[in-house]
Amino acid sequence: LMPRKDYLNTSIVELGFWTSKPHFNCGYATLASKILVITAFEAFGYHRIQVTCNKSNPASKRVIEKCGFQYEGTK
Repeated sequence: LMPRKDYLNTSIVELGFWTSKPHFNCGYATLASKILVITAFEAFGYHRIQVTCNKSNPASKRVIEKCGFQYEGTK
């Protein structure tokens, strides 16, 4: 989780994840992301979490969907 200093609302944090090839499709990115999302809201009091991914990366898109994020827009 990385706090975003460039936003007017400082209670926003950005979630990023990366998994090495030997650990693809093991659920580690989803599990870690879910834990971080809960921690960000409950322990640190963030009001918003932002996450982005490359549209051509279906695995990252699945992690985001499994964590319950909602689409706001695409470029």
